[in-house]
Amino acid sequence: MTKDATKIQFERVIGSIEQIRILYDLLTSRTHSISHQILPTYKSHKEFVLSHPYLTWFIIRSYYEVVGSFYLKQDNSVGLNLIDQDSTYVFEVMKFIKSNFDPKPAIASTVPPYFYINVAYSNVELKKILKKHKLKPLQTSFML
Repeated sequence: MTKDATKIQFERVIGSIEQIRILYDLLTSRTHSISHQILPTYKSHKEFVLSHPYLTWFIIRSYYEVVGSFYLKQDNSVGLNLIDQDSTYVFEVMKFIKSNFDPKPAIASTVPPYFYINVAYSNVELKKILKKHKLKPLQTSFML
């Protein structure tokens, strides 16, 4: 089944109770993770969301159903979290970012002059989709 890109909406995260719950549900359903080994409690997740840790953060909806979220950080990195790894969603997120945001100015050895997406090593499907959309792999990171 082909997804209808015209039905994809982006809702800026402002920290409402509904958004905190949605983001926690997304977090608990995540198959691939980079940033945490142990699932945070709802309370610590709520505090995290309310601390506004990202430059900007969006919930992604398709036909009003939540399908994921993405955020941009000060170092031009993009965190993309989708319930289902779907090429249409990935393409629409990339298009939304490119048309609504400019990368932060480069800082040598700290911030590149472009956006880049961090992908969990285990997320083979998302890596395939990004390569299909002609994104160039940059590095593989290893946890010490």
